[in-house]
Amino acid sequence: KDIKFRANFTPEFSSLSRLLPSGVWINTFDMQYNEPEKSLSLTLNGSVYTEEASSHINIVNKFLENLKKDTQFSKPFKDIDLSFVNQNYVGEFKVTNFEIKCK
Repeated sequence: KDIKFRANFTPEFSSLSRLLPSGVWINTFDMQYNEPEKSLSLTLNGSVYTEEASSHINIVNKFLENLKKDTQFSKPFKDIDLSFVNQNYVGEFKVTNFEIKCK
């Protein structure tokens, strides 16, 4: 089961890199398979940095929109939602962190 499941999800992961807007990177992801419901959930934690910190939230929203609109990525999920967004400093750079949950 696991091998077939992993092989079948490869295209969705492959599409992730082309859906990332410039300035966005993924820090962690957590994928879970719920056996009784036969459903998949994916949590993406990422960050955004551009020189214009005021555009960070727009970039996060663009990434969310890209995920939802891409039929290859969104196929196994009913919902793709933004869980949180926050800003902090890494040294002197303002960075926006976010979490997206796909269920």
